[in-house]
Parts: sequence; C-alpha cells; structure tokens
Amino acid sequence: MDESLQFQSNAMEAGHRSAPRLAIEDDFYVGPWLVQPRLNLITGRDTTTQVEPKIMQVLARLAAQPGAAVTRTQLHETVWPDTIVSDKVLTRAISELRKTFDDDPRNPRVIATISKTGYRLIAPVSFEYSGDLGMMTVRPSVLQQRRRLPVTYLLGGVALLALVASALAGVFSSKNLDAPPRPVPFTTFAGHELGPELSPDGDEVAFAWQGPSGDNWDIYVKKLGSEAPLRLTNNPADDLRPVFSPDGSRIAFMRFAGSDCSILIVPALSGAERKLAPCDGIETPNRAFIAPRMAWSPDGKTLAISSSVSGQAPFGIVLLSLETLEKKPLTTPPAAYLGDTNPTFSPDGNHLAFVRYRTLQVADLYLVSVADGKETQRTFDNRPILGHDWTPDGRRLVFASDREGPFNLWTTPASGDDEPTWVPIADWHLESPALGRRHRRMVYESWLYDVNIWRIPLASAQPQQDAPSTRLLASTFWDIHPRYAPDGNRIAFVSNRAGSYEVWISNHDGSNPSQLTRFEGPLVGFPSWSSDGRHLVFQTRLHGNADLYRIDVEEGVPRRLTSDPADKVAASWSPDGHWIYFGSDRSGTWQIWRMPADGGETVQITQNGGYAALASDDGQFLYYAKRDKAGIWRTPVEGGQETMILDALAPGDWGNWTLFEDGLYFFQRQGRSRRATLSFYRFATDSVHSLTNLRQAPPLHRPGLSLSPDRQWMLYTQLDQTQSDLMLVEDFR
Repeated sequence: MDESLQFQSNAMEAGHRSAPRLAIEDDFYVGPWLVQPRLNLITGRDTTTQVEPKIMQVLARLAAQPGAAVTRTQLHETVWPDTIVSDKVLTRAISELRKTFDDDPRNPRVIATISKTGYRLIAPVSFEYSGDLGMMTVRPSVLQQRRRLPVTYLLGGVALLALVASALAGVFSSKNLDAPPRPVPFTTFAGHELGPELSPDGDEVAFAWQGPSGDNWDIYVKKLGSEAPLRLTNNPADDLRPVFSPDGSRIAFMRFAGSDCSILIVPALSGAERKLAPCDGIETPNRAFIAPRMAWSPDGKTLAISSSVSGQAPFGIVLLSLETLEKKPLTTPPAAYLGDTNPTFSPDGNHLAFVRYRTLQVADLYLVSVADGKETQRTFDNRPILGHDWTPDGRRLVFASDREGPFNLWTTPASGDDEPTWVPIADWHLESPALGRRHRRMVYESWLYDVNIWRIPLASAQPQQDAPSTRLLASTFWDIHPRYAPDGNRIAFVSNRAGSYEVWISNHDGSNPSQLTRFEGPLVGFPSWSSDGRHLVFQTRLHGNADLYRIDVEEGVPRRLTSDPADKVAASWSPDGHWIYFGSDRSGTWQIWRMPADGGETVQITQNGGYAALASDDGQFLYYAKRDKAGIWRTPVEGGQETMILDALAPGDWGNWTLFEDGLYFFQRQGRSRRATLSFYRFATDSVHSLTNLRQAPPLHRPGLSLSPDRQWMLYTQLDQTQSDLMLVEDFR
C-alpha cells in the first residue's frame, strides 16, 4: 500500500503518545468512487457528494487498512482525538458514507459492520481505476493533474467516464451479484405453523399446527404441490418439533402433557406411535414457541436432544441411542448459563451445531465434534438465534438472527474466520430455517407481529367491565415499554419501527413520536424517567450483556453507566434522583442492586431474589418483584428483612405494576385465559380492588403498565396480532 495511506503517531511530552493522525497526500479510489480528502469530495459515475470533514476522516481511516477491522476506539482516537463523543456520532458518519456509496448495511459491498468491534472497508482501495471494477484505467500521473482542475471540469470528466462504465456495468453486476432467493408461501393456514422439517428427499415438510380450530398442537405433513396436509397425531397433549429419520420413513417429535414431556416416533405416512424416552424440564407456558429442536443422526442410530442428565439446568446436548435408549452427554455449558439447545447434525454426522444461551437474549452458535466433544464457537454476536441448519455440502450454516435489526437469515462458514453474510430474502421476521439434504430447498417460518401501546381513561373505567381502550402508539412493528414522564406531558417507549429497537419519545397524546437513541442493532428496553424529567435510564445489549445507559433527553447522547460482565436490567430512579435501582445476576442469582445516578460503586440490596424495583415516595422502602415468582415484596431501602405484601402478581409480570404513595396498581391475570384485570392494592387496608377488565392480557416478560401522574390515564402493551406461515425457497445457495 502507498505510504500516504499509513498512519503516524508522534510522541508527546512526558512520554505520552498522541492520538494517531492521518497523513494522506493523494486522492484514492474506493471501488469506482474517486475520493478527494482535501476537497471532502466523493465522486461516483454520475454524482459528486461533498461530505463533512470528520466523515471524510472516518473514510480515510478505514481506507488506510482496507479489508481490516478498525475498532470504534481507533476511529475515535483518530477523528476526534481531543473530544469525547458518543458512538452515535460515529454511527451517523458511517450512515452518511453508506448513503453516499448507496451501500446496504444488510448486504454491504463497501463498509461492513463488525459486531461489537467496529467497521471494515471491504471495497478495494487503489490509486487508479481497475478494469475489474468495470471502469477505465487511469494512470496516477493523470490523477495528479486532475487534482488541480476545477470541480466543474472534473464533473465533465466523470460524465465521460460514466459512459465508458455503463458499457461494462453488465459485466460488473453479473460478476458480483447473484439473484436473491425468492420465497413462495408453502402454508397459509390460520394461526401458527411451527418447526418445519424437510424430508430427506425434499418433497415433504413436517410441522406442528394447532389445526383449523386452533385448539391443539399436532404433527402434520404436507407434500409439495398439495393443498391439504396429512395429520399424523391426534392427542389432547401438545405435539411439537417433528424431525424426519434419515430414510424418511419415520418422524420423531415431542409430546407435552401437563408437566410431562416425552419423545415419540410415528410412521411418516401415519400409524401407531411408539414412546422412546422422557425429555427433561421443558414445561413452560410458551413451550410451543420455544421447545428445542431435535436432530436425527445421518446413520439413523441417534437422536440429539437438549436435556440434562441430572434433571436440572443448565441443559446440554445429549445423544439418545435409539437401540439402548441410553443418554450420553455431549456438551456441558458453564454453570451460569441457561444451556445448549437446538442441535443439528452436519450432513456427514461428524459434528453438531447448537445454540448456547447465557440468557434468553444472549446466545451464540457453536459446533461440537461428535467423536471427542471439542467445541468451536462460530458466532460472537451475543444475540438470540432462532433456528439454524446446515447447507447440503456441510460447508456453511444458515441461521436466524437479529444481529443487525429484525430477525433475518445469515450464513457463516463451518470453519474459518469470515464474518456472517446476510441472506437477501424479502421478509420481515424469519425463524427456524430448515434445508433439504438432496435438493437445494429451504423452508422457514415467516412471522407477523403487531404489538402496540394502548390507553385507558381510568376516570370512566368501571369494575368488572371492559375498559374503553384505544390504541395510542401504534405501528406495524413492536411498540413496547411505555413510561409517562413525571409531569405527564411526555411518554418514553421502545419501538423497532425504524428497523432496530430504540428509545422513542412522544407527546402525552401519542403525537410527534421522535427517535431518541440510535444504537442500530442491539436490543434496547425498559426506559425510566428521572424525577425531574430531564433524563432516562435504560438497558441495552450493545456489548452482549445488558448494561445501563443514561441519556439527557434534550442532548440525546447516551452515557454508559455499567460495564461489568453481568446483566443489569429494569432500572428505576429514587424519588430524590440520587440513586438508580436495578436487577442484576452479577452475584449468581437475580437480586436488586443500587448505584449512584451518575454511575459508580454498586451495593446489593436484596438477598432472596429480586428483578424490578421501585422506591417509595418517602424514600423509606423498596418494593420489588422477582423474575419467575408470583408476588411483590418490600424491604428497607438499605436492605434487611423482606416482606411479601402481595401474592396476586403473576410470574413474568415483574414489569406490569406501578407504585403510588397509597398503594400499588398491577395486572391480575384470570387463570390461563388471555384476559387480565387492572387492580389496586391499598396499603392502609391491605386489600385489593378490581378497577377494570382488559380485553387482552399484556404479554408476559414485556413490561407495559404505566399510569399518568394524575391517575387519569393508563398505558399498557398489547399483542394485537401474531401469525406465522411457512415459506419455501427453491434452489437456495
């Protein structure tokens, strides 16, 4: 590389080193674009863009190491050496460069994002046009003359070059771009079709469906080209996660009956079922959607399942012999992890791919050798992975991830250091990809979600009647976690309406929504107002673990408050604004902690569990809920003896309650139905009063209850629509 693209560092007094600075003297090319750092110009085939000096410096820094990862820290030290700026400024610079280059961050050809690290300039950098780029070749001596020409003359020359380029554009596009996969609907039934599995010959798909009436999960098989599926099971229990045997003659599946889970086998053309063995510990209200996938070994002798030999978490990958029914552990996750799940055999049977979950929101893809148990980590995103499979040649893995926004499909090599590549399928939320072994077919779940924020006027609410609710904040995506400001004039909430989960703010009536944060990828949640209404604290997984950030609402620049390797969630302010309370698993169990509002030393408050806490207005007590236990507890703010004051809050509703000086408002669920009641617990009388019914209960583990300070309005989150269909892709490559 030319020396003018190298960085220099100068020594400063007292032995300190200065920040690296650029020493670029010549213009250069990024692919077919001419970059002129001194003029801050980027010229393409038919346009010239003047960029800000700092944006040009970001590009020049990336161009100094083409193809290499440049960390955010290195970019900050180079472009803003004497100024403290947030990642938001750098993100904006990258976004402007991508607009200039017409570069898609999901399928980049110029600038690639290196998750949790920085960026990489993947387009070629040179000092002359390259014929490989479909452009004419220009010697460096000609470039020296061009720098002295007026911009108007330069544009004329670019127009001439554009004519030459257009003649070669077909070669350029055909050489570098493949036609994107074209999915077509495979099922369009009412409700949800889940867990698709292609038969070995690729002509049939097995899946779980609740049937036309939507009342029971059973196993179905549908042949390509046919309309009606074949129903294989007809049991009042829930049958899920089918998997074909290597010869296609049998299907294994999981059956959930109350707290019991069993693995069974049924002929693929229907017939008598045979019970194999129990499966451990997958009893959950949402088991249909999170039950782990099984895998049948290519030799037909083994099923790989997610299980625990001891019957306790964490779960590992276990090999179940179909001859002896003996279970052999293959993976052992660290003790603090949730476990390993969703195993899939490589086509040759030598390896298994699986997902290792640290928490429900922190996971990565791993490989393990069946012969010796040696593990290899394949992704480093610390993000949920909702399904994966091998390509027929065993060289790549296809997985569903939200690593850059919504859940899309990505591919990663089974070996090597290459970054995952986005699969350009035109769909919003994709899960559970399944690939055929003999044909290049793929089937996956295509999901539709619509979660909105609703408002109820409490003044007109009547006991035992449905509340006159209206949608206040709505989009075709997720709008969640609403929080009234202390003065009641604004609402903070979380939405992915712009492509990634971010904190937004609107007026109290839902008007003028505006985006406050721009992390562009990691999950963001649970914003909480300071008592003066000037700041918000919230959590995000920018660095894998959930950390707390504080943001000035007017300035819009987030500041990281925590950085230790543990999750910090559900933060809230003390009434005087001096402290922030939060839940964390840093001690090995979920407890309530406290730290100064500006960050600093943390102190553990609870000893017997805690997840989300609110301090009383007088600053004397801390009220809190536990993550998976019913009830609300109270303890002195400095810690001490805890007391359960309410047992009616359901497990998973840790964020669906709020505190006032005279009592607690909370959602009281009605058995296993989808309905709920807004209730009030009065401290003075130790009594619960039903206020109004909700037509639909808010989702569990989705905090969504907020009352205006004058108690005239209530906000809550409601899942208005959800559906999943199966899509088929032919000739997937």
